[in-house]
Amino acid sequence: MAQPSKVGPIFLTIFALPFLGGGLFFLFALFTVPQKSGSSGLIAGVAISLLFAFVGGGLIIAAFKGYGALKKQAALQDANPLSPWLWRTDWASRHADGANNKGYFGAWILAGLGNLFLFPFLFVMVPQLLRRNDPRVLIVLGFCSLGVVLTVRAVRATIRHERFGNGYCEFDPLPISPGRRMTGRIQLRFETQATHGIDLRLTCVRRIVTG
Repeated sequence: MAQPSKVGPIFLTIFALPFLGGGLFFLFALFTVPQKSGSSGLIAGVAISLLFAFVGGGLIIAAFKGYGALKKQAALQDANPLSPWLWRTDWASRHADGANNKGYFGAWILAGLGNLFLFPFLFVMVPQLLRRNDPRVLIVLGFCSLGVVLTVRAVRATIRHERFGNGYCEFDPLPISPGRRMTGRIQLRFETQATHGIDLRLTCVRRIVTG
């Protein structure tokens, strides 16, 4: 397999630098230059600055980590060209990790970024509309409630992870031959009886496109 190109990570890093630099600059300016907008304006400014900084920093980290993951994947494929189950570290160890083991982490990131985006509406627009008795405040409040929804979703994902832990399926035979019997064990924290059993879905696809 060809080595991954560096063009993508470099382009993404260059694209993200203005977000990171701009967010940090405005955050620095908020605490060094006297502000006349009051506490609500300060909260909104900090939220916007952090949002830009986190987005920029996150894109840069994703660019470097993604490139490293692609290089590692290419090395595994070159070392085991005819054994695609060895291209994943968990399958190579005779087990398959659950797809939602780290879902709560992504849910908290989404909730954090979403709330940072919504804070300016909540702390700037809502007070202004309330002072004018503008009924459009209900629309803004409804829009801001999305932050509550994202936070509740993240809390539920965390509770689910704490309840079941990092689930995975252990295989007895590997590789698994299509059409033949497969045996293994599902490992997770589950203190109740599953009356109707547990659904297990395994995905290991090797797709080759030619022409």
